Amino acid sequence: MLKKNYFGKYRYKNSFFHNMHPLAKFLIIISSIILTGLSISLSKISVLIAVFFIFLAASKISAKEIYSIFRPFRFLLIFTFLIQLFFDNSGFNPDSLNYTAAAAVTLKFSLMILFSAIFTATTRPLDIIKILNLLIKPLKIFKVNTQDITASGIIALRFIPLLFEEADKIRTAQILRNDETHRGFKRIFQIEAFVVPLFFRVVHFSEQIAITLKFRDNWEKVYKFDRIRIPELILTGAYLVLLAGLYYV
Repeated sequence: MLKKNYFGKYRYKNSFFHNMHPLAKFLIIISSIILTGLSISLSKISVLIAVFFIFLAASKISAKEIYSIFRPFRFLLIFTFLIQLFFDNSGFNPDSLNYTAAAAVTLKFSLMILFSAIFTATTRPLDIIKILNLLIKPLKIFKVNTQDITASGIIALRFIPLLFEEADKIRTAQILRNDETHRGFKRIFQIEAFVVPLFFRVVHFSEQIAITLKFRDNWEKVYKFDRIRIPELILTGAYLVLLAGLYYV
C-alpha cells in the first residue's frame, strides 16, 4: 500500500505541541536544529537528544510513527557516514578512518531530520505556508510577488498527500480486481492501469483548486497569524535563552 507515514505529513493529535502557536513552535524547532549543527561535543548532543524525546512525548507521536518517517533517510545517512569516514580536509584518505567523527556527524544529521519531522507532523500545512509567507515578506522590497510564491506553496502541499492518496486508491482497486499482470515497479509505471488514471484525477483536483484561487482575494487574511499567548511567548523565550546558554557552556 502507498498509504503510509511519510516526511511532511501532518498527524492530528490533541497534544501540547499540536496546540502550540506555529510561530513559537517554529522558533523552538529551528533553534534546536541550528544548535544541533553547531554542537561539537557529545554532551551537548546528548542534551539535544533528551530534548527531542521531550518534544516527542509532548506531541504524543509514537516511536513507530517517527521510525516510519525516519526510515526513508537511512540510505542518505549511510552515505553521509561513509563520506565522513573516508574523506577528510585533504580529500580521500582511506588510511586514516575516523569512526568517531563520522558517527558524530551522522548522529547530528539524524537529529536534525527528527526535529524537522516533529515540526511537520504537528503543524498544519496552512500554518507552514503562513510561516513561509512571513519569511519571504522582505522580498517585496525587490518587487517580488510573494503572494504567488505562497499560493504555489499551498498547491504543492495539497498535492503531496493527494498523490499518495489517489495512488493508493488506484493500487487498491487493482488488487480487488485481482490484476496481477504486472508486479512491483512494472505495475506502477504501467501507463493504462496506473499513470493515466492518476493523471486525470490530479488534473481534476488541480482545476478545482485553480478555480478556488482565482476567486479568492483576501490573501492577507488567509496568511494572518493569531496572537501568540503570553505563556507560549515566555516559554519560547526561556527555551531560546536555555539553548544560548548551552551553546556558550
